[in-house]
Amino acid sequence: MNALTRFASMLILAWSCCSWGFAQGVSDWDVPGPADWNVDDHWTSSFGAFVPTADFGDSARINNGGTAAVQSQVPNVSGLNVNNGRLEIGGGGSLGVLGDASIGPGGSLNLSGDAAFSVDFNLNNAGTLRVEGGQAQAQIQDDYDQSGTLVAALTGNSHAPLNVGQTARLSGTLRVETVGVTPELGQQWTLLEAGTLEGVFESVESAPGAELPRGMRFGVVYDQSAGTASLAVDNVLTLTVDRQSGDTTIANVLGDPIELTGYTLESPQALLSPSGWSSVASNGQAEGWSEANPTPAHLAELNLTGSRTLAVGDTMNLGSPYNGGATKTQDERVDFEYVTADGSVVKGAVEFVGAINDLVLVVDPETGDAAIRNLSRFIGAPEITGYSILSDSGSLTPGDWESYQSSGVAGEAWSEANPTAEHLSELNLTDSTAFPRNTVLSLGSVFDPQGEQDLEFEYLTAAGEVFLGTVEYAAFDIVSPGLLGDANGDGRVDLADFTALKDNFGTGTMLAEGDFDSDGDVDLADFQILKDNFGSVAVPEPACWLLFAAMGGFLLAVSRRH
Repeated sequence: MNALTRFASMLILAWSCCSWGFAQGVSDWDVPGPADWNVDDHWTSSFGAFVPTADFGDSARINNGGTAAVQSQVPNVSGLNVNNGRLEIGGGGSLGVLGDASIGPGGSLNLSGDAAFSVDFNLNNAGTLRVEGGQAQAQIQDDYDQSGTLVAALTGNSHAPLNVGQTARLSGTLRVETVGVTPELGQQWTLLEAGTLEGVFESVESAPGAELPRGMRFGVVYDQSAGTASLAVDNVLTLTVDRQSGDTTIANVLGDPIELTGYTLESPQALLSPSGWSSVASNGQAEGWSEANPTPAHLAELNLTGSRTLAVGDTMNLGSPYNGGATKTQDERVDFEYVTADGSVVKGAVEFVGAINDLVLVVDPETGDAAIRNLSRFIGAPEITGYSILSDSGSLTPGDWESYQSSGVAGEAWSEANPTAEHLSELNLTDSTAFPRNTVLSLGSVFDPQGEQDLEFEYLTAAGEVFLGTVEYAAFDIVSPGLLGDANGDGRVDLADFTALKDNFGTGTMLAEGDFDSDGDVDLADFQILKDNFGSVAVPEPACWLLFAAMGGFLLAVSRRH
């Protein structure tokens, strides 16, 4: 009945145009969805509400931000445009395009289960094409142009490749997801099989939850002769940068030995220090190495006659070439590349260690416990008058929130502001709370361990400035606020802390070495802080006398030195 009605509509249109025949039309997806593709009322066109079909020359277009779901074998279409919205072809779903197909920058096409998708001519992906698992079938008869994002959602040891009859032109991003599978070193998955392969992915990234262990990376193996691109897990050199000290090392963490003939460190924010760099050429670790015009934005050296092999566990110490310790997390960046003996340029892994130079919302992902923390030696004691914790997915648990208002730990002037699963916030309109270094102030269990790790943290200072803080998912210990003099973080100021200060007097720069006032050195001012706070917790009396005796000897030695 629908076909007859549509046929009559087309006859009227053809008659009005004084021509006999069927003109090709475009059917637009007309509901937000997710909804079934194969329902007439979900589409609109010049001829009315009909499921598009190539029998009448129809192209299908999704441009309203909605989601169409193909759950069975649906009629072929003459063309397909997913410009702004989503097309999902799931298990049992099948769709054929007899002409060209395109995915726009705001569009996405998702293939999962044993989905079948075919394009008789060309597919242009400027948006997102996601292929999940090893059973989906994707066939492009002519060319595939990739400038957007190809998502490989791994579910096992095999993955469904894109089959391209002619030329596959690659650029854009390859994004890796893992669905119930843990990739292992040496594994490979075929992503694409083409008659001719041109270009490479500009970047390869891991989705949250798909991050590999330290020393492993996702890479792409391109075989131009076979026309294939495969995802591989291999070992990669790791650059470790200490935010606090600037110390930097290159290490081979696992896997096969890596032979390199050069490396490069780059910082768009010019956070490198040529004077702190200990290059291979300068320290005589090996012959043939030569520096290449070091600047705060670029440090590099090459070996034109030899190489250096890093076996598992080997490291290269580069001194202290990082000068961005006072930089906030969102701005810290060092890019690391190295050249192997076969001439390949490899993008290495970069990890930052040491306290973050910011107020941090630290969240234990196993328990949901959270706290606001300041461990950086580069910032003073920020005075905050408000904070907010946000979650778009509703992963907060307001019922277990130990707000400052409810606990009284930060004073009595704090006030909660309508807590929900998406928003926890409180303000202090008359006072503020200081966060000196080595402070970790608990907020109770505010995070659902089963929820999405999408938390954001903002705080308001007494000066009226709003800052976007850092969120870190890790286990943590609570340290009593204001417990100055505690070098080792055990919640006590005792002989162990005095020993740390004594051993590093005049040379230390960090809290663990006795720098209690965060001024970058260990001196008499830090000794005075230790003395004033000694006994903040119960200490046996004999230890007190021992400490005072040690203090006396220490002061005498210091006075003689000066």
